[in-house]
Amino acid sequence: ALVESARPDAADAIASDIAAHLSPGVAVVTSESNCLLLTMRAALQARQQIGLDFGLAACDANPSTLSAWPELTHVRYGRYEAGQAAARMMLSQIADPDQKCFSNQLPLEWVEGSTLPALDQ
Repeated sequence: ALVESARPDAADAIASDIAAHLSPGVAVVTSESNCLLLTMRAALQARQQIGLDFGLAACDANPSTLSAWPELTHVRYGRYEAGQAAARMMLSQIADPDQKCFSNQLPLEWVEGSTLPALDQ
C-alpha cells in the first residue's frame, strides 16, 4: 500500500482507513514523514505492532525520525546532494526556459531495519 500525505484535520479518519488494511503479509511504504506518522498512528489505533503484525518502510525518513527510531527500514539518500541537484536544475531551466526539463536520479541505499517482517513468517 502506498500512503499519500494528508491534512492534519483528517488524520483520525485516514489512520482508521489505514488500520483497516494492516495485517500480516502487508507492508506499508510511506512516501514522506507525515505519512509515516499517520501509519504509526493507525498501528496504535489498531493495536498492531510494526514489524510483527505488518511491515513498514519509509522512503523519506528524515534525520530526526531516524534518531528516534534507528531500526526503521528506510531508503537513504544524500539530502544535501539532492538539494544541490535541484538548484542546478532550476537555475538551468531559468537560464534557458525553452530547454526540455530533464530528470535526475541520485544514488539510493536500502537500509534494512526491523520494521519489515521476515518473509518466512
